[in-house]
Amino acid sequence: MNDWFKFEKKDIDIPFYKNNPRVPIWGWIILLFIVPLSFVIMEIVATFSEILGSIVFPIVLLIPLLYFAKWDFTAFFQKPSKKDLLLALALTIGYIIYAYVLDYIFACMGQTSTSNSILQSPSILTVVDLIFSIMGEELIKLIPLLFLMKIAYKISNNRKISIIIPMLIVMILFGALHVVEYNNLLISVVIIGFGSIFEMFAYLKTKNLWISYLTHLLTDLILLGLAIAGL
Repeated sequence: MNDWFKFEKKDIDIPFYKNNPRVPIWGWIILLFIVPLSFVIMEIVATFSEILGSIVFPIVLLIPLLYFAKWDFTAFFQKPSKKDLLLALALTIGYIIYAYVLDYIFACMGQTSTSNSILQSPSILTVVDLIFSIMGEELIKLIPLLFLMKIAYKISNNRKISIIIPMLIVMILFGALHVVEYNNLLISVVIIGFGSIFEMFAYLKTKNLWISYLTHLLTDLILLGLAIAGL
């Protein structure tokens, strides 16, 4: 158990990276291909209904994951405990503090960004959209994380290294995905990308996507509320 972090729950492990269960090479190709494809499908469906596009987004990602997990829903989702819910709340508060502090520091350095378009014109549909699209965002972080963990573990045979390095890569990539919204690569990577460590920690500690999802959802809902309040 020395290969585990002290804060982790050890009754369940992260799937796939140790052939738990095994994903064939063609399976990884499908899983990685489905990440960009999910955005394309979401945009196509969103031309008819934005809400429907948000609903389809996580479904397209989740189905192949469940297939290669042999339809074991508990490989990704478990019933949250009260401690898990409190953890999500604490991590949400932690991220909001992190984001406001970093935003202030960047402003002092003369680094600015455009606002997230979702926060510019909030509505009840925005909330519904967030409920589904945020699960999609958690899944597009998880799939490459699992793939990179598989590679890193095969090379190093060290679980901690196989978690830390892929997490850093995924956080940078996730932040870079938001550069179009924020129009500043540095801010996108540091505040959004590295800021996703709070959701990553939630998942790593619990192995439960509900908790990382809830952390992410609460964060965006609170930020949305602050935007409505003009703060």
